[in-house]
Amino acid sequence: QNLRVYARIYGLADPERPIDTALDTFDLTPHADARAAELSRGMRQKVALARALLHQPAILLLDEPTSGLDPEITRGVRRLLEERRAAGASILLSTHNLDEAERLADRVAGDPAAHLDAVRRIAAAAAVDGPHLVIPLERLEQQTPAIVTALVASGAEVLEVRPEIPALEEVYLRLVNEP
Repeated sequence: QNLRVYARIYGLADPERPIDTALDTFDLTPHADARAAELSRGMRQKVALARALLHQPAILLLDEPTSGLDPEITRGVRRLLEERRAAGASILLSTHNLDEAERLADRVAGDPAAHLDAVRRIAAAAAVDGPHLVIPLERLEQQTPAIVTALVASGAEVLEVRPEIPALEEVYLRLVNEP
């Protein structure tokens, strides 16, 4: 019922197909005739997401879209959001789930100057990790050739040079836990 009302609001000419797809996607078919107010929090979250995606909008504003959802539905939501993004939709996502943010985000918002300053402090010194030398660089393309040349000139054998990209959660934890 809820999805039919929104299908009319969205002006969908043939709403049955997108409604059936939404019900299947969010495992809502057994609850298709239930009133939204009678559903659990997780089920209401599914209905809200189904409603938001029903008309395949060009812009999606989502606040904690997978909160309260089981892992299978969460995976389906992520897949749908990736499909919408691939189709050209813009998605503004607010979440405390850093793994989800890393999987779905092209960009992370915040105070860039504060983030950059903190990242620079964290990456202030090179670290030796067994046979590996980890050197933080600000301008990878410009600095790498000079560093490799200096290492080879000093007798080191350089087998590989590759960027190490920490997970978003790791960067966040470093930022909030540094003195």
